[in-house]
Amino acid sequence: QIAALEGKFPDLKGKGGKEYAIAVARVGGYLNRSSDPPPGWIVMWRGFKEVQTWIEGYEILSS
Repeated sequence: QIAALEGKFPDLKGKGGKEYAIAVARVGGYLNRSSDPPPGWIVMWRGFKEVQTWIEGYEILSS
């Protein structure tokens, strides 16, 4: 999952956990503007499910 996120957001390499959480939220539709509140659990869930779909697709193609 980390490799998939780093492929989508190359600037994540070498950063901490908060940045990865924001990346998952961005995949789920979070815009990450300075005036936005922190992402909620629904946006996080959507992002996580999308990243899981990427991983499953990669595993299917690589086998």
